[in-house]
Amino acid sequence: MKKSLVIIATVAILGILAVYAIPLSSKSTSPTSVSASVITTSTTETSQQAPPSTAIQLPTSTQSSNNALKDGTYTGISASNQFGDVQLKLTISGGKITDISALDFPASDHRSLQISQFSIPELTQEALTAQSANIDSVSGASYTSQSYVESLQSAINKAKA
Repeated sequence: MKKSLVIIATVAILGILAVYAIPLSSKSTSPTSVSASVITTSTTETSQQAPPSTAIQLPTSTQSSNNALKDGTYTGISASNQFGDVQLKLTISGGKITDISALDFPASDHRSLQISQFSIPELTQEALTAQSANIDSVSGASYTSQSYVESLQSAINKAKA
């Protein structure tokens, strides 16, 4: 019984290592790379695939460059999702985003309000740190996160010089 558990555990660990293409030693002679769910071997180079990102990526043409923002206060669009609207007010000072206020957010029921209360401050902190709308979504608040990014990006676009 113990021997079969050890074998199962070993196979499971090796399976995890193979999926993430983690070499078992630094002197591996047959590096492994992962592409989708197919494992291939190569004799020239190790290629590791990064886990999927939760960042909300916008097309490059809509991302702002921080040094091109005009000082002032800008209101983003009211971005709708199935739980409500998100609308933000953005303050730019010295060409940088200094404040983001939520003018509207999902609050039609207790759960939506609860999600907004934990996600909006986190999204705001990320946006202030990133100085852009290229931020990670909040786990459990995907719709609110997407609407937040849309409203924020529209305000940033208005602030471009």
